[in-house]
Amino acid sequence: MVLSTYVERTDTAFSADSLPTLAPQPARQNDSKDEQRAEKLSSAVATVAAMKLDSEPILIEEGLYVGSVGAACNKEALDRLGITHIVCVMAQWESPFPTEYTHHQIRIMDTTQASLLVHLDPAIEFVTKAREEGGRVLVHCFAGRSRSISVATAVLMKQHSISMDEALARLREKRPIMSPNPGFIEQLRRYEGMLLAERASERASEKRLEPTPAIQQADRDIS
Repeated sequence: MVLSTYVERTDTAFSADSLPTLAPQPARQNDSKDEQRAEKLSSAVATVAAMKLDSEPILIEEGLYVGSVGAACNKEALDRLGITHIVCVMAQWESPFPTEYTHHQIRIMDTTQASLLVHLDPAIEFVTKAREEGGRVLVHCFAGRSRSISVATAVLMKQHSISMDEALARLREKRPIMSPNPGFIEQLRRYEGMLLAERASERASEKRLEPTPAIQQADRDIS
């Protein structure tokens, strides 16, 4: 049974063992089976709540959507919107639709210490390739407010050669409840500097390849 079924069953009795979990946590030695089941149930209830409250992917621009875990579990919406690729930015989560979409996983927690920077270029490459091939991409985390927004910010920065602040402003128009954590903001600022340096290097290379005035004059004389 897929996760969307549980949205319809939140007011009915259910078994903790039958519910999907947000995070397939490894069992701890000191945990009793009852404690493990309680943790699984709590995780599943949180997932169901997210699905009920925030289950629609949000269009940012052509081919790029952001959302919560609820959006990632809403197969009706995914198919209606033509989503073909999914970027999941969660430390422990397995899609209920592993074969129906093309997936890219970024396994990080939503903490200020989490290392986001190393994941940005591979994620952007995944998103760019999907869109170039005519696909549509959902970038999601649990709440759709911090991790997914941070990745989407980097996508906009790179693809449109814009600043972090401008990218965040564009996202805020579409997703007002967004709230990237300060650690991600700091890393996005560093990524902005990396992109600026990259573009400056490209411009310098292009300038070196331009013919000098003397060569241009020689070409005119020959012609």
